Amino acid sequence: MSATLPALRVHGLGVTFAGAGRLVLDAIEFSLGRGEALGVCGPSGAGKTTLALALLGLLPRGARYAQGTERHLGALRLDDLDDRGWSAVRGRRIAMVFQEPLLALHPALRVRRQIVEVGRLHGLTDQESTRRLHEGLETMGFATPDRIADRFPHQLSGGQRQRVLLAMAMLMRPEVLIADEPTTALDPERRDAVGDALANLRRDHGTALLLISHDIALLRARCDAVVSLRDGRLADAPVVDAPVAGVSTRAAPTTYDAGADPMTHDALTASTRPTSASPNAAAAPLLRVEHLHVGYHTPSVGAEDADGADDVLRDLSFTLARGEVLGVVGPSGAGKTTLAQAILRLLPTRRGRVVFDGTDLAAIDGEPLRRLRRRLQHVAQDAGASLPAHQSASAAVAEGLEVHGIARGAAARTQAAALLAEVGFPATLVDARIDTLSTGERQRVAIARALGPGPDLLICDEPTASLDPERREQVLALLERLRDTRGLALLLISHDPAAIARLAPRVLPL
Repeated sequence: MSATLPALRVHGLGVTFAGAGRLVLDAIEFSLGRGEALGVCGPSGAGKTTLALALLGLLPRGARYAQGTERHLGALRLDDLDDRGWSAVRGRRIAMVFQEPLLALHPALRVRRQIVEVGRLHGLTDQESTRRLHEGLETMGFATPDRIADRFPHQLSGGQRQRVLLAMAMLMRPEVLIADEPTTALDPERRDAVGDALANLRRDHGTALLLISHDIALLRARCDAVVSLRDGRLADAPVVDAPVAGVSTRAAPTTYDAGADPMTHDALTASTRPTSASPNAAAAPLLRVEHLHVGYHTPSVGAEDADGADDVLRDLSFTLARGEVLGVVGPSGAGKTTLAQAILRLLPTRRGRVVFDGTDLAAIDGEPLRRLRRRLQHVAQDAGASLPAHQSASAAVAEGLEVHGIARGAAARTQAAALLAEVGFPATLVDARIDTLSTGERQRVAIARALGPGPDLLICDEPTASLDPERREQVLALLERLRDTRGLALLLISHDPAAIARLAPRVLPL
């Protein structure tokens, strides 16, 4: 690539979806030089992820580029590439970190094999790919890279999957890296480590970075310039007072001080068993977890260590009362998502019990378990992976109502529309396919679907991580209202101290 050409240049980029009736992206123009970083912010549904997919030629079915669109990677015109040409470029010269890592990773392959195959596809030896794999995982803050490399994606937390994708994207030292919300599932310490790794990639290899995030502070600290995307168009004025082409100075990277936020500091340093009194303390708890041990077997753990050495959760006990909100906090990989999956019986436990409303969940199966799961619902961290991509938003919510025998046909669709409206989902998108929605929009569909059966307990795993401030406020207000009007108990997993402090009188640190 010529040093005189921008790493990435975009002119007149437009995208339309079949039936949308308008351009989802309209007349997008910018250039990005070697080693520069451009931040892109904007509300949920503004087109940020569509922009990223459009740059890599990965538009979903039914989407089309507008006439006059031009995308250039150095001297290469991307619009001229066929499938074979894209295979040689995508992942090697231009790479992407997807917002929903569970959708981007192969569920049946261990991390090691997936990353080595990427290197092999682009001409690296397996030995060199393995070396870079270890280097990348260590850079992403993994103290035991072998254990992470030997796990399947479902055996990793959301934050761990996010960091694995970053290591994979950085494997080939690409000329351009597009990172779509790469820090949403990370605790503050890991967030800073990822920011440092991206800065090093720019400095050491001249990689240009397009960083998409709702976190304005992150963008200002880590980017040369920031632009706002609204209704598919770049705002006339950047969010920060700097030209898109880059500036000579930028704000210093933010660092995290646990002591700066008393709630988070107390949560992360307290006992793993909450001790404060809970509502309805005299009544039997709705949920009781007793001495829970959950772990995964990985090839890097020898037989002598198999019994508990690789446990993610060890001897964990707590209770949750009816109508209570319990916050679950902790660093990436601490076991927060594992806890949610163990409670839902989506993961086997080594030892311990999970008792819901007096019923030991390990003691039931089949129809009794299915009936009980109506009262125990889950909003997964990777919303896109939890929803059927081919269905419309309303059909996905209606399906949950039909599965549990609550409503069928037109009645289910009517209730689905009301649930979507309750979570602030745009009425114009109720018939849109899941795979055409933004991540924030899919997250709200997942919340509506979980609320449909009228659960007694809702487990929310990072329910606001992919939302802009306005939508985040809508979801938090909704959860508050459900707690107060329905008496809904919440297990709220989040890295957002403000959300935890607002909703959860008790905190379980992992």
